Amino acid sequence: MTNRIAPLDLRRTHLRAVGRRPRQSGSCRNAIHNYRWRLGAAEGEPRYAAMEEQLASFPPVTVPAVTLEGDANGAPHPRARDYRARFTSAYEHRLVEGGIGHNLPQEAPEAFARAIVDADRMAGWS
Repeated sequence: MTNRIAPLDLRRTHLRAVGRRPRQSGSCRNAIHNYRWRLGAAEGEPRYAAMEEQLASFPPVTVPAVTLEGDANGAPHPRARDYRARFTSAYEHRLVEGGIGHNLPQEAPEAFARAIVDADRMAGWS
């Protein structure tokens, strides 16, 4: 298998030759904007401003909930016990083990589906 990524100096030479940056896909552009927005380096969507303001006040979660965390989650996040008080209804936090990272629906679909079913049961909707 060959390496499809050119060495950095070769890429710089190529970019100077063509005179522009490589085209980014829409999903790549959105992901980059999301990280810039989280760091305060980009504006958010104006249509969501009121919702963002409300969420910034950390309102309580008043419906039954199950939160999940993968044991290999490398994303920055608060500890579960630090946000437990925000949940005012039935609540469970589950650590999903087995090298599970940040994308639980893809990496642990059974645990993710079970959490949805259990939250529904906790609410008395099923």
